[in-house]
Amino acid sequence: MKALEDGICSILRVEANANMKCTRQMFSIILPPTPHRCFTAAFQMAPQFFTRFSCNYLHYAIFSLDDLYTLMLDMQRLGFSSLTLSLSEHSDFRVVVALEFHTYGDEEKLSVAILPTFESENEEDVGEIDYTYFVSIDIEEFRSIVKELGDDDEVSVVVTNSQIKFIVGWRVIVLTTMKKECIIGGIAVGEEIETSIRFDPMHFFHNFKSKRVWFFKSNDDAIMLTAPMGLYSRISSYFPQRL
Repeated sequence: MKALEDGICSILRVEANANMKCTRQMFSIILPPTPHRCFTAAFQMAPQFFTRFSCNYLHYAIFSLDDLYTLMLDMQRLGFSSLTLSLSEHSDFRVVVALEFHTYGDEEKLSVAILPTFESENEEDVGEIDYTYFVSIDIEEFRSIVKELGDDDEVSVVVTNSQIKFIVGWRVIVLTTMKKECIIGGIAVGEEIETSIRFDPMHFFHNFKSKRVWFFKSNDDAIMLTAPMGLYSRISSYFPQRL
């Protein structure tokens, strides 16, 4: 459960409740944007992330991420090492999150818990990645940028085929491919891409667990910032704006 715990912890740094979306292609825990937060965040898990995965149709609901995380920690302290999560219809026709915690070995144990869900008015998501171009930065370099620029101001981002610049007022941070400070692909010589993001809340971006972060364009021309957590899961941040 460690990888699941790390992903949930990242989202939980921002909000206690989250939207849960399950399709045949992905299981996601999603935080929609708010008037005080300009981006959508998601912990996305591909079917290969799980030992077993089955989803016959779209599920979308709000649930308490804080309650799930607390249960997981409590069960781990009691020696439970795996979790089966399913959506089921309760006796009053409400959809609930059914949790089965398991132990294995000489003495197998099972503990069951149920979390209620609530209907969501809007089905938010982070969109699909367009791999036309990308920028990749080492996580320690990225953390330094987040710490230096903070979360009070909008950050202008300018990318060419050889460098990426982060600009806030008079402060400018430049990373170049020549110095191996970043990796850039898909941008032609002479081409320049300008956009903006905001590292708010700062602790969300500063505590990514990945080795690198990646900037992409989404299929609807917004900015996607992803932090891979292994081969089959990632934290994605979607900034809904035009390039």
